[in-house]
Amino acid sequence: MTKQYSLYDMFRQRDFFTLDDWWRILSKEKFAQASRLSDAMNVLRYQEGEVFPDVIWGYEAESATPRFFFFGGRPSASNISKADQLIHLKWAFFGLWIPYLASVARATPNADAVYEGLVYPKGRTSLKENVWKDLLGRTRNTLTGEWQKFEDLIVFGLYRERLDPETGNPISFDDASFKRAREEIASSYYDQHNLKQAVNRNIPWESIYRSRKDEPDAVTSIFLDPKTFYPSGTQDTTKFAWPWQRCIRVCRGDPSGDIVGLEYGSIRTASLVCDLRFSTAAMQLFLSPQDYAIFIDKIVNCTKSIVLRNGGFFDKETGDGLVAHFCSGNGHDCGSDEESCDLVELALAAARDIRQATKQICADAQSHLGQGIGALQISIGIHVDDAVWIADEGQIKAIGPSVVWAARLCSSAKPLEILISNASYQCFVRTKRMPTVLAFKKRYVEFKEYRSESKLFCYSDQIEENINDI
Repeated sequence: MTKQYSLYDMFRQRDFFTLDDWWRILSKEKFAQASRLSDAMNVLRYQEGEVFPDVIWGYEAESATPRFFFFGGRPSASNISKADQLIHLKWAFFGLWIPYLASVARATPNADAVYEGLVYPKGRTSLKENVWKDLLGRTRNTLTGEWQKFEDLIVFGLYRERLDPETGNPISFDDASFKRAREEIASSYYDQHNLKQAVNRNIPWESIYRSRKDEPDAVTSIFLDPKTFYPSGTQDTTKFAWPWQRCIRVCRGDPSGDIVGLEYGSIRTASLVCDLRFSTAAMQLFLSPQDYAIFIDKIVNCTKSIVLRNGGFFDKETGDGLVAHFCSGNGHDCGSDEESCDLVELALAAARDIRQATKQICADAQSHLGQGIGALQISIGIHVDDAVWIADEGQIKAIGPSVVWAARLCSSAKPLEILISNASYQCFVRTKRMPTVLAFKKRYVEFKEYRSESKLFCYSDQIEENINDI
């Protein structure tokens, strides 16, 4: 019988931070400071089609003061009008519970628009929908209104009253219940954050968390909604920002004037493209189509997990390979040789791990082939250059020279070969990183846009096997 794990049990198996860590991330330690709640509440589990709860409860990030909001004709526990509640809620981070708030807003006469989980009360809209589309990389429009900073966000949990079935009186919400409530909010947020949002499965969470875990503000920014931030237009090295956020620049009417729009810029990026050589021949020679499908799935999953483990962002699968990107994790880009070398070394570490791991997978696959294919191996290309990062609900993309040339290098690489561009190699030479310099040799390549007489060359990673003999 298959054991059923609760979401909380799954969460506890994470090895790089605990539930208490996650709770502090969500609440900036404000939730954790509260010992009990006097109101009788029960944790509301998210289930599709469940009735919207009577109570939305949460702590403001700065005050740790409980705020209660009642909908559906019941009086408000606070002295805030329903319209003001919606104004207050429109900047909150809702995590798992966006569908509930959206349904309430649609049923409330004081609100006339819901977009991406944000509530816009009638006559009080200060941020147009197209601005959020712009942040998501879908279109470009003019910025109007206000922006919300991470430190002003509010984290909410959902509860409903729990009454004694015999007396009908509220049941005391004791410390044990409060602890379970904390667990439920944290684990539910984890479910939404890492399991239900596709783009979050393409981010190297462990690497990012480990590099910034001693910076509370950065950690809060990392794990709260990555679509909400303040594009100040300055390169502040003390603030964490996602690469796609760092590519958004603000436009002002004059240097000290109001923000009038947004534009995209580029950041230094090392792109990695890998491809499985002779996979089409393998498809024809596999004794079973099912075995071929399992083989390709192993290759892709293996390469993706290695990229994420080495701090790379997963872009997309290419059928029998992938595209991934590495960028500076310090919140700014200086464009120096040192930065370029650091990024290429991250990509190289991932590439070498990929080569070693997939080599074994390919060796194991030979027993399922009608005829053996010695050249059934991975090939990899790496280039460092500028790229514009864009993130939407399902994919992280870097568009620019880094990925274009990495793809061309990959197409020229032989089985088991890692090619880096001349630009990448020269960065290692200028910074005197001799172990990396000595690990490569010059190799001539041909690209269709250039005549063979051009004698273009890149650099090939030395390996034990003689690639030419494969």
